[in-house]
Amino acid sequence: MSDRRVRPAGAKGTHGLLHRLPVPAIRVSLSPEIFCEECDMRLGFFTQPAHPPDRVYRDVLLEDRDAVILADELGYAEAFIGEHMTDTAEPVTACLAFIASPMNDAPNITLGSGVIDLPSYHHAMVAAQVAMIDDLPEGRFVFGTGRGGLRSNAEVFGNLDLDRNARFLLPQHHEEADRQRSCGRVQDQP
Repeated sequence: MSDRRVRPAGAKGTHGLLHRLPVPAIRVSLSPEIFCEECDMRLGFFTQPAHPPDRVYRDVLLEDRDAVILADELGYAEAFIGEHMTDTAEPVTACLAFIASPMNDAPNITLGSGVIDLPSYHHAMVAAQVAMIDDLPEGRFVFGTGRGGLRSNAEVFGNLDLDRNARFLLPQHHEEADRQRSCGRVQDQP
């Protein structure tokens, strides 16, 4: 593997991303392959940015932010950002807050939550934050939600004993899930 750093052909700037990463030579262009008019296919990406846990937290967040800005400059249509509260190797703990960071510097790309771990939040709080973040980029936001995937997240929020489907219920339905858990009828599913 080479330690050569290359600016992609056609990129307006890389905000230092490729200059900080030891990567082999990269050849990317803003050619028609990015957008296929015949099939209406556009390029996008999903990331749960993984980094060695011993890296400086601010540095990895800035690097991930730069990756979204670079994707916008290269003509990507969408960027979906994942979140994990308890995984030190994937340090984006709040994808909505992260999405707000590159929003003005990436004016073309549609940004998406991929996904908000709904059992970790109160649903009214999620609705309010999503409504606000949806207005800021003027139609360039896609809301993605899920029922959670990391057992460590479920444990930290007190949901480990709940069935994965029960974790996704609205907060007012958690009473029934709590009752079932106390009776021993709810088993956590991987």
